[in-house]
Amino acid sequence: MNDENIAEWKNGDLFQNDAYANLYAKHRKYTVMNILGNPCFLIKRPLFGIVKANIYFCEGDAIELINECYRISKEKNIPHFEIRTSIENDVFTRFPCKQRGTYVIDLHDNKDILFSRIKRKTRQNIQKSPKKGVHVKIVTTIKDLDRWWDLYTSTAKRKNFTYENYDLARDVLLHENLSKLCLAEVDDEIASGCILHCGDNTVLQWVCATDIKFSKYRASDYLTWKMIEWAKEQGFLYYDMGGALPLRYDDAGNCINSGTDKGPTVFKKKFGGDYRDIYEYQIITNKTKYIIIKALINARFKLIKHL
Repeated sequence: MNDENIAEWKNGDLFQNDAYANLYAKHRKYTVMNILGNPCFLIKRPLFGIVKANIYFCEGDAIELINECYRISKEKNIPHFEIRTSIENDVFTRFPCKQRGTYVIDLHDNKDILFSRIKRKTRQNIQKSPKKGVHVKIVTTIKDLDRWWDLYTSTAKRKNFTYENYDLARDVLLHENLSKLCLAEVDDEIASGCILHCGDNTVLQWVCATDIKFSKYRASDYLTWKMIEWAKEQGFLYYDMGGALPLRYDDAGNCINSGTDKGPTVFKKKFGGDYRDIYEYQIITNKTKYIIIKALINARFKLIKHL
């Protein structure tokens, strides 16, 4: 872990850890490589070969990185690079960009200040939860993972979102320094749970799920605060809430509320973190191959959908 408090938060910190990057690539069936100090994942498709490369740009010169993309494109016949970064750089602005974001809690401040930044209603929920019998623990066994995974997958089906890879979760959990499974329980039943991934400076909140029958206990509020508290105690510098919808602005350029008072983004926002942009710049290095592959993949998807 990096003990220097001058380190800045950067998207992709987790992938700087070779052990995690290799596990991630293995279970995604990607090939992992390094480009000028930045982790890169090569995505292959049957018949097409490498169709895309995802780079997590955390350090280095942006111009050199782009030049290296074009060089590697010729060497490995890669038609499309996506540079994912939280670093703002004018060099990238000539490329199409997909934008998303996340809420990041700066852990340099003491716990009292961190707690005071949480919305008042949520602070009240956190204080009431243990009085209602909610307790939080960190677990390391596959048996506990399986218990929680049933809740997670049933939540995914109920809310109609694609759930993550179990084998990746299991293998990363077995590496004690890479991941933690945190559970909030009521009478030995799982009320809420979340997997944390641990980078050099940042703890990333990866996948979470809560049992709706325990909603009155506000276990997810209490669990999230205890995870933030744990990250602070372990000496991490940042707590990344794990993704959020981009901010929206009115015609005058004023930031406006995105969405209703419910949903994952609003839940994450209420813990007082700062919104950080994440950019996904699209660099097409072989336009003809890119267009052909995209058309064939879309046609295949439509065919499968109608079968």
